[in-house]
Amino acid sequence: MRVGDWDGIADLDPSEVEQRLVANVDLLLAARPTGATEVATVSSWPEPLRTLWYLNWLQYEIDLGGMTGFLYNRNEQLAATAAALVRTGAVGSARVIDEARALLDEEPDAWHGDAAAALEERFEEQSDLDDREACLTRYLVATLTETLSWATSDER
Repeated sequence: MRVGDWDGIADLDPSEVEQRLVANVDLLLAARPTGATEVATVSSWPEPLRTLWYLNWLQYEIDLGGMTGFLYNRNEQLAATAAALVRTGAVGSARVIDEARALLDEEPDAWHGDAAAALEERFEEQSDLDDREACLTRYLVATLTETLSWATSDER
């Protein structure tokens, strides 16, 4: 599969769409950029790959070590992750990430303290309220509709 291979994607269910997009991300990440290089590299990608990249990392880190693991391992990507959440409509979850970023700006070691634990609890509650998975599905459908429209138009 080549990057940007959207053939047949309109007929896929949301989980198959996500798998196709993750495969595109994997192809793009052969060099495995990290830190500031990662932000620069990923920001050059088309949507929905950027958003999917940050949200997959968010879920991966949370699955492994909760919010504290995410805050520790992904500190340089907090703003980009919050922006990705906003793009999908999970605005409350994004606000908690922004609060975490502000906390870490004031106190860099706060990722393992009581404040981080409180943020983790609030993030879990807000994720349920936002229904992040449903937000992502709606975002992917909307974005793919735009992408498919562009890909089949005479304007490209």
